[in-house]
Amino acid sequence: MATEYISEVQLPGDANYKKVKDSEARSLISTCQSNILYTINTGVKNIAFLKNGTYLSASGGAETTFVVENGVVTVTSTVADTRATIMNYVTLEAGTYIITNRQEDGYDVRLRYNGIDYNNTFTINSATTFEVRAYSYKVLTNATITPLLCIKSVYDLDSSYQPPALPNYDLTRLESEDRASLAEVVDSGAKNKLQYDLTSLKAANTDGTWNNNVYTVLGISFTVNSDLTISVSGTRTSTTGNAILNLSSYTANSNDVLSQGVTYSNCYLYARGGSTNCSSASSIAILPNDIGVSRTYAIAVPSAVTQAVSVKIYPMICTKAAFGVSNKFVPYTKSNSQLTTELGSVKTVLEAIL
Repeated sequence: MATEYISEVQLPGDANYKKVKDSEARSLISTCQSNILYTINTGVKNIAFLKNGTYLSASGGAETTFVVENGVVTVTSTVADTRATIMNYVTLEAGTYIITNRQEDGYDVRLRYNGIDYNNTFTINSATTFEVRAYSYKVLTNATITPLLCIKSVYDLDSSYQPPALPNYDLTRLESEDRASLAEVVDSGAKNKLQYDLTSLKAANTDGTWNNNVYTVLGISFTVNSDLTISVSGTRTSTTGNAILNLSSYTANSNDVLSQGVTYSNCYLYARGGSTNCSSASSIAILPNDIGVSRTYAIAVPSAVTQAVSVKIYPMICTKAAFGVSNKFVPYTKSNSQLTTELGSVKTVLEAIL
């Protein structure tokens, strides 16, 4: 029976076309799919990611140093015996990999799992977390290792060295962790620029009546909660004028965002006398005619609203950068510089008294 061929194909690394058998074609397709999937999942070739820094292996008064910078390991050793240090950990999915460096010269980087060193080509059947270790076996001065760890089929296509980088999924994880840490810092600092408390609100709102922390005007009750969010409820008793709770005056700039934390068209945060409001969105960038102008920011239930309202508003103005990290509401708090200035004033007064 005649051998079956398929169309001519161009093989990786070969400028010429040739005929291949079905079985060869299937193998090539499988390898290419594996390579493509690997690239999609990692975004990198060399996954021997090492943390920059200096690693020591010391005993008997002698030291061997392994200095990592951008994936390159520089080794200096004053002794000829075996020295090793763990520089990182790497988790590999099931597959066949290769790690190459300078083992033949008496110093190298290897993977180690369960007491076994892995170098050159190796296969694992399930996800495994390896130690990434650097070794030295002789006296060395500034000897360099350029470890390359990648999937074997990728190496077969291109064996050239490429500096290591974190896979996309690790970058995503680290970015998420960094963002969470940054959000914690942002949310714990001077983020909200709307400065008000119950005392200032009582002074700024006198058209209605106050009962402890509840202000009522035109049938609408504004409850000032302990965290300085505002709960709004009730049904308007008049169709004339807006039911308003004035919060604070502020001169916004082009980097500011107005946010109320919820979308609720019947009750919203806005700039009185201006254009910026949260009537159709939970947040909005400060509009041009409110930039550089002192506006009173307030919560309103418009005169056209006839049905009952019930909503909690989270009034906040903060920078776009801070809002991008975390849109969480936090009440106004003074900045470190403001507190430092105030403490300095208190210290001056105390020194004068004492």
